Amino acid sequence: MELHDRPKNQRVECQVIFDTDLSMIEAVALLYSFQREHDEQGRIVAEGDDRDVALRLLEPSMRTLASGYVTDGARELLQKLQGAHPESDFNSAAAVKLQDDVTDRTVRGRLQELARSGHIEVVGNQKNKRTYRLATPSGTSALNPAASFTNAFQRQDTPSLAFPASDTL
Repeated sequence: MELHDRPKNQRVECQVIFDTDLSMIEAVALLYSFQREHDEQGRIVAEGDDRDVALRLLEPSMRTLASGYVTDGARELLQKLQGAHPESDFNSAAAVKLQDDVTDRTVRGRLQELARSGHIEVVGNQKNKRTYRLATPSGTSALNPAASFTNAFQRQDTPSLAFPASDTL
């Protein structure tokens, strides 16, 4: 696969995922360079296992990137909010009650994260007490990128990747 085979998707996140995936495959192949074949130009030929290792290493970070930069904790909070407040407004105190295993400060940070990513909206702000509302209906959460990410990078019968062997690393 050559770099000109890069997906034509205009979303920056998709381009970053693709480039990061290739870089990680290259790094894994380099780690196993003495166990890998080299082509006639002396480049290391990556194997399918290198892609599998790269995917396993990158999946948590890429899932966050693909979901609009929302961490697992914020995603968990959103799911709880969707169950408890599908069509009603809520405040940080209500959110704290849903996540009693973390501090109030952590929950407020997760609410800010969800608001920045557009998953909840700030609908009131009086005397430093914010009121929030879900931005998407509870049944159509935009925070389930794992399946699409994994499907996009599933190992397929694709041509081998070849990377230059580097003595500088």
